[in-house]
Order: sequence, then C-alpha cells, then structure tokens
Amino acid sequence: MFLPRRRLTVIALAICIAFSLWYFNNIQYNLRPLAPLPSSQDSLKQPQSPSEDFPVPKPPPQTPTQDHGTSGPVPPSQPAPPTGPKIKAQKSERYPVQSIIPLPGGTPAKISKIQHVFSIETSDDRAEREERLAAVKKSFIHSWQGYKKHAWKQDELLPVKGGYLTTFGGWGATLVDSLDSLWLMGLKDDFEDAVKAVEEMDFSSPNMEDLNVFETTIRYLGGFLGAYDVSNGQYPILLSKAKEVGEFLYGAFDTPNRMPVTRWKWESAPETKQEAHPNALIAEVGSLTLEFTRLAQLTDDPKFYDAVQRITNVLYEHQKLTVLPGLWPVIMDAQRGQFDDVGFTLGGMADSTYEYLPKQHMLLGGLTKQYRKMYEATLAPIMKHIFFRPMTPDDADILVSSGVRVNGNAETIVPDFE
Repeated sequence: MFLPRRRLTVIALAICIAFSLWYFNNIQYNLRPLAPLPSSQDSLKQPQSPSEDFPVPKPPPQTPTQDHGTSGPVPPSQPAPPTGPKIKAQKSERYPVQSIIPLPGGTPAKISKIQHVFSIETSDDRAEREERLAAVKKSFIHSWQGYKKHAWKQDELLPVKGGYLTTFGGWGATLVDSLDSLWLMGLKDDFEDAVKAVEEMDFSSPNMEDLNVFETTIRYLGGFLGAYDVSNGQYPILLSKAKEVGEFLYGAFDTPNRMPVTRWKWESAPETKQEAHPNALIAEVGSLTLEFTRLAQLTDDPKFYDAVQRITNVLYEHQKLTVLPGLWPVIMDAQRGQFDDVGFTLGGMADSTYEYLPKQHMLLGGLTKQYRKMYEATLAPIMKHIFFRPMTPDDADILVSSGVRVNGNAETIVPDFE
C-alpha cells in the first residue's frame, strides 16, 4: 500500500498553473520590488506582524528505515510494539521567543474562486463519473484491508511479503494519513476504528533516533487536522492528538535563530544546544506553514503560528537576493538563514514551498499580503527559467517543468521531467 501523498509534484504544478492563469486574468500583474526588511538576526526581538502591509523582515543523510517484514502480521487486535523510552520533559527553552507573532485578525478578504465551472452533467457523464469513483474506492478498500491485516498501527505496509516498514516515527503514519480519505469515501466504520487506534498513540517518543520534522508534520499533524476538519470537529481526540504532535515538534524550533532542526535528534534535544542544519532542503523548512497555522487557529495558541511565520519572514527577506531572484534554491543554510546554493526546481525537495504560498494566503483569509506577494514574485522567474517547451512530433503547445543550475552568469537547463 502506498502512503497518501499530500504534495505530489503534479498537484503542485497544477496549482501553480491554475493560480497563475487566474491571477493574470483577474489582476493587473505588477511585480514590484519587495519592501526592505530588518535583518533576520533581529527576528527574535522584533517579530513582524503579517497583518500589516510590510515591511517585514549536501542534504542531511536519510535515516535508514526499519523493515519488519519477517516479524509476521500485526493484527488489529494487538497493540503496537513499544516505541522506546519516553522523552525527558524540557522545562524551558534555551532560546525562548521574546514576543509572539500573532495570527492576523480582521474580516477575511474576498478571494476569487478559481475552480473550474463544469457544464451540466448528462446521465452518461454521471454514470462514467460514478463508475470511476467506485473503482477508486474499491482500490482504496483493498489497500486498507491489506494494511489492517498485515501492518495495523504501523507506518507502511510491505505489500508483497507482508509486514511493515518503520519510516515515519513508528506511530502509524498510514493510519493517520488515511483518516480524511476514509471519511470522504464514506467508510465511517473504518474511520471510527482508526480513531480508536489513534487514542492509543503516544507521541512523546518516536522509535527513530533522527526524526524528519517535515514528514512528521505533513503526515501526522496534517493528517489529524485534515480529519478533524472534514469530520466537522465531531471527534475531539483528533485535535487533541494534533496538539500533542505540535507540542512535541515545537521543540525542533528551539534554536538560536528559531529555524527548525529538520532532521531532529529529539531524544538529546533537551540536554543539547541544537542548531538548524547548514544544508537543509528548502521544502523541509518552507513547508510547515499550513499545518502549524491551522493548529494555531484551532487551539487559539499563537506560538505555533509564530514558529512558522519566522521561517516565512526569512524566505521573504531573501527572495530577491538569490542567484535566481524570486526563487529559492533547493538547499539552504538554515543555520545562518542564507540561500547561496545554485540549484532550483519546482520538483521534489522544493515543490511544496511554492505550493504552500497560495494555500497559506487562503488559509489566512487574505488578511496578510505577504504570501500573495511572495507567490507573485515567483511567477516571472518560473516562466522564464523553469518552464520549457519540449520538442514533440506535432510541436504541441505544452510546457514542462525542469531543474535549473546557475553556473556563473550562464544558466544550465536540466531537462528533469518532474
């Protein structure tokens, strides 16, 4: 069974194109220079409120996964195996925030609808659509039943030999990441069985030494929040677990510049002076905003928004200063808050940073212009440097996204079909 992915590159690219078309058709395109910002070194003492119209201010090695394929199936009735020692409570932060950046307030702005307007559905069209829906649901049920039989409450199913993989902390990533799909497909009994399993999850300690903060955020925090929202808040345990995950991950932001440790040695964190990684993937740093912002909105705790807004302010400050102004390189120095790398892409390791900009603008109700400005600033360099027209037999009018490396003053286009 494959884990539901929230940020496939195709989806990110489609969002970029759709939003761009809407933008060019509805708003006069005016790519103004970004306003000057205070130094990121001042960010702890002088947080900028996004409700104002600015000014504002080698990847780490992958942790090996654990293959438990030979250990036999884990039936639903059995509890998950122990996840290791409890993390020691951290009584206070080493680098506490002096002033919390608040969520923007006010009346949400009117945001134009960008969804396609479908024509009136004929009976044949409806039959075809419902047939496709049934096929998707059948495939999902098959995969879900396999997961329940062979890998219940584990991260990933090994679909051929049975058993499971521990890839995302060992708490049950597939279970949590599938909650919203179970609800949307009307599988309420399975949904409630999964919710019961959620109650037993203990997020105080993963069974991995190095925890991927980005993956944990999108799968667990995003999984709980998505399920809580689509089920209209009927299951409070989902929000409770989301806050539990958020509180745990908040420790990864306790660094001198409040940039997160993306591959986090969580167990030693309370006793060490941790710093963000000097070679961090831009997607793992820039793709935490939606989940932490939504958690702040639902819990009325602005510290979660503050954590990610500080990241956004650093991205904003440097957006016009990279070797491809308007875009951020795949690798950033999160320890110093610098963007000196020369590789750029809309594909893997970077895609969701761009994807989150219009989504965050909508989540905040358009109450800050920052995310819209940042998205606008990406459009021209994307069209100029990233998209290219491939050679096809019929000279089709299509564009393909590529990777770009900048060598001196010349650009080398890498035709990477992402």
